[in-house]
Amino acid sequence: MNDHLPNNSQQDVHNETLAQRLESCGLPGFNRACRYAESQNLEASAHFERIDPSLSRLTLSVRRQGDAKASTYQVLAEENKQRVIHEQYFAADQSTRHEETLPAAINEMVMDSRLEVFFSKAFNLLLPYLKDRHPPGF
Repeated sequence: MNDHLPNNSQQDVHNETLAQRLESCGLPGFNRACRYAESQNLEASAHFERIDPSLSRLTLSVRRQGDAKASTYQVLAEENKQRVIHEQYFAADQSTRHEETLPAAINEMVMDSRLEVFFSKAFNLLLPYLKDRHPPGF
């Protein structure tokens, strides 16, 4: 028995550009994180943009009410180089975490785990809604 996606679905995933994957997979997760942040009295916004045909960016900006600076999580997808760059800026200590990954890192589980790390470090918050989305041990 074949538990894989049908051939046409596999082709769609493989033919999808990094920008399309970032928008279809990453943006919904960033939007969920925004809604949760707002429920915790934080100001939050998420934004996706295509900077040029080969470069796209997904940005999450979160701040405590009244704070001058926001903590940000940006994901840059470089189509030509087939790489993804995750950059997290933490306003409280003005530190930055920068990591380059392969395109396969644009998936729900990886994006959700990185969001949880971001919220944990930036605001000492976990994202409890993720437990419903992922198996135990996530």
